[in-house]
This record gives sequence, structure tokens and C-alpha cells, in this order.
Amino acid sequence: MLLILNRYFRNQDGMTALEFGLAIGPFLWMVLGIIELSLAFASGTNLEGATLNASRLIKTGQAQSPTPGLTSEQMFVDRLCDQTILLIKCDDIKYQVVALGDNTGFGNADNITVEFDENGDLLDANGNPGNSFDAGGISDVILVRVIYHYEFITPLMSSVFANNDLGKMTFMSTIVMKNEPYDFEV
Repeated sequence: MLLILNRYFRNQDGMTALEFGLAIGPFLWMVLGIIELSLAFASGTNLEGATLNASRLIKTGQAQSPTPGLTSEQMFVDRLCDQTILLIKCDDIKYQVVALGDNTGFGNADNITVEFDENGDLLDANGNPGNSFDAGGISDVILVRVIYHYEFITPLMSSVFANNDLGKMTFMSTIVMKNEPYDFEV
């Protein structure tokens, strides 16, 4: 009987398969987590570029004199969505465009704080949820703020990398600029 038990414990057949089976779960979680975290940060970088590109329409006055059939806000949102179409759903983007006034300098931008409701949506200056848009006029100082909440797919990633109570990673792009002294009247 002792000989049979001794032979049983020395047998190494199938040990590699067993070790592989134990290691594959954490390894796949780590690889998928790295891929998803890369996609999250690529989405954040994409949001930065799209915000810069869309805010250029405001800075140059193109949004203030929109194409017939489009409002200034539609023009801004269309450009924002065109730039983020690969990684971000347009419906998930929240934005604020606030005119800080003419020739006030950039000091007033410090007084504009970002506030969220319980769903993570932006609140405007009056405390109302939703997007707000005021492109201002010639030589106005404008604050453009765009927010995207990335929702993790890989299990347990949101508990490690989420930066809010919603279990999502929030990316925010903020640009403060002064409109150019455009004049389209001929």
C-alpha cells in the first residue's frame, strides 16, 4: 500500500496542464486589462484632440456664422462627434461652452468650477443638468469643457481604475481661449 501511494505522489504526468490551467485566468485578466486600459487612455487622447478641433470653430468665428440649416451648437457637436467616432459614442459626450466676456482676460476661468449631478452629467451655472453652449462673440474669452465617462468591460477593472463613484473613468478636456477678432460682414 505504501508503494502505491509513493508512486502516486511521484507521478508528474499532467502537472504542466494543471499549472497552465491555474495561471491562464489571471494572465488573461491582466492582458485584457492592459488592452482595455490602453483603449481608455486612447479615448481620452481622442477626446482632447476632438475638443481642440471643435473649439477652433468657435475661436475663428465659424460657429458664430454657421452653415444655413445648422445652429452654432450643431456645428460644434458635429465636429466633436466626427473626430471621436472611432472610440467614443457621440451620445456619451457631455459639453459646456461658456462665454466669460469680452477682454476680461483669462482670470475669470478660475471662477468657473465643474459640477456634476449624481449621474455624472455636467451641471450648468444655474445647476441644471445637460449640455450648455454660448459661443460668445468677437474677442470674447471662451471656456470649452468636454467630458466623457469610459465604462470598463473587463471585470474588476472599474474597481481598480475608476475615478468616480459611478465605477467609470472620467476624462475631461478643458480649453480656455480668446476668440479672434473676426468680421465676416462685407
